[in-house]
Amino acid sequence: PDIIHSSEEHKEKDNSGRWQHLETSLKILENIVEGIKAKFVGYLDHNVIDIITFSANHIYRFVRENNLCLVKAIFHICDLELIKKLSSKLVQPISKGLSDDWPQVRDAALIAARTFFTSVGTDVSIRDTYYPLLLPMMCLNRYYPVEGVRIYSQETWQAILGEMGKDFVVKYISEFISYYLYEIKLGNNFGQEAAAHCISELCRKIVGLCKEKVVAHAPELLKSLILCVRNNPSWEVRDAACLACGECVAAFPEQSSSFEEELFKILCVHLSTHAYTSRECAAIAFGNVVKGSGKIALERALKAIESLLPMAKKQEPDSKKVTEMEQLSRFGGVPNVKEIIATSDPKILAEKLSLRQQVTHPTEKGAGSEDAPLPPEPWESSDGAVHLVRE
Repeated sequence: PDIIHSSEEHKEKDNSGRWQHLETSLKILENIVEGIKAKFVGYLDHNVIDIITFSANHIYRFVRENNLCLVKAIFHICDLELIKKLSSKLVQPISKGLSDDWPQVRDAALIAARTFFTSVGTDVSIRDTYYPLLLPMMCLNRYYPVEGVRIYSQETWQAILGEMGKDFVVKYISEFISYYLYEIKLGNNFGQEAAAHCISELCRKIVGLCKEKVVAHAPELLKSLILCVRNNPSWEVRDAACLACGECVAAFPEQSSSFEEELFKILCVHLSTHAYTSRECAAIAFGNVVKGSGKIALERALKAIESLLPMAKKQEPDSKKVTEMEQLSRFGGVPNVKEIIATSDPKILAEKLSLRQQVTHPTEKGAGSEDAPLPPEPWESSDGAVHLVRE
């Protein structure tokens, strides 16, 4: 209790040792629960619950992770009646952990969530009470970029819901959409990328089952996606959001009409960007916009093709980007991975990594932004046009 309820002033004075004590205490407590099992039930009082509630919001991510491991251990030893009694306090930390910025915390929360649903079995009342609080997060984590979290989420979703996943998304569609919008606006790149993929899936697979429930949210979804495509510094997020924009317009052409002009401009910029995945994603999105919007979008696509396709004829024999890199770099061009690994000097290593990042993904400041490091090469514009012709 002394560790848990220390004052804010003391937290600032001692920001490492005491939190390591808390982390260790949580791990020891988890081991005690796993060791004595049902005998621990008699000690599950308000002190333990207070520790869990406090640790769920802790700034130190190791504390949050070990706290969720403790929650998982407690669910293992509880019978159904005790789970009903404790769930209102213990499920909230799991829900929060499923949205954590750290993948390790999300992973611990997923394990705790799976343990919770396994422990309650087929009790419909408990499941229906906590499905809206946990399912949207679990669904989004199926697309989380960190492989361990993504795979475990997919397995957990299948284990808990079987073939009924779509039905539960439809049932709690408002909660799902609210959470997707929350993640995509939050600013965490991993969460934004996963949310964009989920919105694509929603428009592609779910809208046909409950379009009347989703249509009111379409403008806000598209607006949030366009902001990601236009401003996000991560090319992975921009690619996912670009694809989701196309799916959204295809599903809701009428509600998307006011955003089309801005979307056309952004897609044309992405057709000429440096990252080849971004060019292909822009073409796929443009194709979906044409499917949804029809003649006007088709005319814009044809104009883009006519403008961009011949650009390769203007390509110089030597790429200006590579030439500039050779002149600026003491490494004789772009360093490969073996060169980087063999580097022992930290300063040179940092310079090599920075240089390689500039060349492989030189538009990290945002595609189409005024301060993008280098203009696109002519052949890149033609390459984007070829992808668009295919679509």
